[in-house]
Amino acid sequence: MLIRALIFTHADEFQKGSVASDRFDKQYAYSIRHTYGKEGRRKELSCYGCMKIINSTPGPGEHHGCPYKEFSEPRLKQSLSAIGVPAAEVAPIVSLAKENHYQLACGKTFMATNQTDPSEGAIVVTNPAEYFNRARTLRREGATAPMDVDS
Repeated sequence: MLIRALIFTHADEFQKGSVASDRFDKQYAYSIRHTYGKEGRRKELSCYGCMKIINSTPGPGEHHGCPYKEFSEPRLKQSLSAIGVPAAEVAPIVSLAKENHYQLACGKTFMATNQTDPSEGAIVVTNPAEYFNRARTLRREGATAPMDVDS
C-alpha cells in the first residue's frame, strides 16, 4: 500500500505539473512514509473510529463528520440516492439516522449498496476504513461473501 500511495501521489502531482521530483521527495513522500509508520515514531496511523467521528462536531466551513448525523434529511436522502441506494431502502435508513442510530444506518447503506444477504443480519460499521475494505473485498470477489460483523 505504501508503494501504491507514493506512486499515485507522485503521478498525480506530476500530472498537475506542480511539483519537481526533489521537492516531492521532501514535501510529500516523507508525509506518506510517516503515515504508514516508516518515518518518525514508526507507528502506523489509523483513521478515527465511528464513535469519535460521531461525537465530534465540524466547525463552520468544515466538511467532515458522520453524514448520518450531520446531513439534513433532504440532503441525506439525496446522497443515498446518488450512491445507488434503492428507493425502497432510503426511508428506513433515514429513519435510523433520525433516531440517532448512525452506525446502523451506515450498515444498512452498506448492505443496500453492496447487495449483501439480509439473512446475515445487521452490519454495524465501526470505522470508515472498515466500510471501504469490506466493500472493496465484496467487489473484488464479485459475489456476496459472509462478513465478520465484529471486526
